[in-house]
Amino acid sequence: MKKILATLFASALLLVGGGGIAAASDDVCQVSCGPTFTKEETAWGKGGEMGGANWAMFTPYSCACGNFLIAGNPKKSENKVGFVSFSPPDADGKISITIDVYEWKAKFSDPLTVHIGYYDSAPTDGKNPAPGQLDVNLEHLVLGVDYTFDAVEQKIVISGLEYHPYYAVHTEVLVK
Repeated sequence: MKKILATLFASALLLVGGGGIAAASDDVCQVSCGPTFTKEETAWGKGGEMGGANWAMFTPYSCACGNFLIAGNPKKSENKVGFVSFSPPDADGKISITIDVYEWKAKFSDPLTVHIGYYDSAPTDGKNPAPGQLDVNLEHLVLGVDYTFDAVEQKIVISGLEYHPYYAVHTEVLVK
């Protein structure tokens, strides 16, 4: 009788232990699977070229339905890693810009780096804008401008921006 009970007890432990081991390996797989992002790139909202020997771009607000976010040098290839879209102006004439990174292609760098410049005419003078000196910088927000960041969806919404016909939208992303 003792042998039967010992055998049943050992079988029960194997079943419980085996389930625990399977569950643990499933958890490890969920955590370790997925793309590895190792290369940092500058990314600009797609649009017209600012000219000169750079790849800075501007996006017209008339593309209110949105435009692609391009990482790296678009003169070599268009690595579309996300989407930039504009909201309609609110009652105060302010807009929001949403930068939505495709999670399977890239993710925002840490710390978050986003710069936005706005222009009344197309900035095609050939000058490469220094991103950190554009009108809006997440590291140093101007009064009335705020943002929300969704780390899971890899999406930033910058709100309270002045309406202008043209915007330069710059961010830093990590790509594969």
